[in-house]
Amino acid sequence: MVSRVETFSPPLRYFPEGMDRPLLAQSVAATVPAWGLVALGMPDAAALVFFGLLFVLLVWHGLHKSPERITAVLVATMPAMAEFRSLRFFNGPQLILLVAFLIWYEFRRAQAQEVMKDRVFAGLMLFSLVNWLGAWHLTGDYSQNFRHMDLVMAAVNVVLLYRYVPLFRTAMLGLGLCVLGEGFAFMGHGGRLGAADFGEDVSLGNPIVFGVPAALLVLLSMVHGGKLLQLKESPVSRYALMGMAGVGLLLSTSRGSWLIAIAGLCVVFVFDKARRPALIGCALALVAAAAVLIQTERGATLEQYLHKTFDSDVSIEKKTTGRIDQWRSFPRMLAESPVWGQLPGRSRPLVAEYTGRELALHSLYLHVGVEWGLIGLCLLAWMLIHLGMRGWTQATRFGDPVPLMALVGFITMGFSVIGFDLAGGTYLGLAMLKPRGRLYVAREVMLAPDEGSGYDPA
Repeated sequence: MVSRVETFSPPLRYFPEGMDRPLLAQSVAATVPAWGLVALGMPDAAALVFFGLLFVLLVWHGLHKSPERITAVLVATMPAMAEFRSLRFFNGPQLILLVAFLIWYEFRRAQAQEVMKDRVFAGLMLFSLVNWLGAWHLTGDYSQNFRHMDLVMAAVNVVLLYRYVPLFRTAMLGLGLCVLGEGFAFMGHGGRLGAADFGEDVSLGNPIVFGVPAALLVLLSMVHGGKLLQLKESPVSRYALMGMAGVGLLLSTSRGSWLIAIAGLCVVFVFDKARRPALIGCALALVAAAAVLIQTERGATLEQYLHKTFDSDVSIEKKTTGRIDQWRSFPRMLAESPVWGQLPGRSRPLVAEYTGRELALHSLYLHVGVEWGLIGLCLLAWMLIHLGMRGWTQATRFGDPVPLMALVGFITMGFSVIGFDLAGGTYLGLAMLKPRGRLYVAREVMLAPDEGSGYDPA
């Protein structure tokens, strides 16, 4: 009798398995009502509803002494916090994330202390504190440079959450759904997706505030087949999310966000060989989508920005919306005080003097150079090089390009915005992950794969 060996193929799933569904439902429930109110043209009510629901969830998980769930909810709703802070509770996100970290320190002290020993985090925390306190002392305004704390607080919460892989993946998927909800909410308002005017001097959003997390969703949907979103076994859902995020990214007309996505996908193309065919196919599909979108009602704005970006007859001033003036003036601004800069919080008057426009510096590197001089630029270079070497090791030795991909995204982001914000902190937190580094070796040996830090990149 000849035995027959039957091969087993896993069933095709349309919904992700192996994640915390109640937590995903909570993060979605915190944002959907707010996005619905935005779609109806009631941004003030949307901000109040969002922060109210978020507060209830945080208190609930706080009473249950669950810092990892607090952080998961915060990471999942960061795009909403970034949008609604301009209407209510502007300095709230930094304080909320700081409280979340303190709760980690109280109930998960060993893990919090482990992160604090990381040289990059310790240096970043010190720099951010000095930057904020220095600006407060020199300008008399406590809020000056206080948003810079967004970067370090968002990054450390992402790193801490990575210890709990199912919650981390749930939060990443929640973040993606939050971005898509944001896109649908803004679809009926304004020409550039992610920004809208509601009359009576009430406006909400900025295309790059929407575009940067949308770019992250595209990247996470592609790298490792969407495993960080727990969508590797749900290709239909993964490609649907990726497609909607790609369309939203195009309609945002945020060229800085486009560049972030392109730079990150280049890293995926080089180090994640299994994704190359899918990446090429998705790139062709995105080009086709752009051609179709141009024919729609919203296509006029997209066509305008594509023309502005790629037409050789358009001046560099128009391509960069005047930001090139800041780059041209940077050597002279740096020469004013090359070693230690103008000091924290004092760059805006100098920018107005040299460019004729009183605007914040639209670049991480310009901002650090003007306010901190060569000392600040050297410290920034040290951090980026250190993380780059760490990410290179993860990508080449362990086949895990996520930290390097996120770092390249953060570096690219720095050319168009300052990056000291929640989105920048999310990218930097992913760049600081060490899935196979020595920081996590003990946990990988002692704990089961489903509970330990890191993930299988296969």
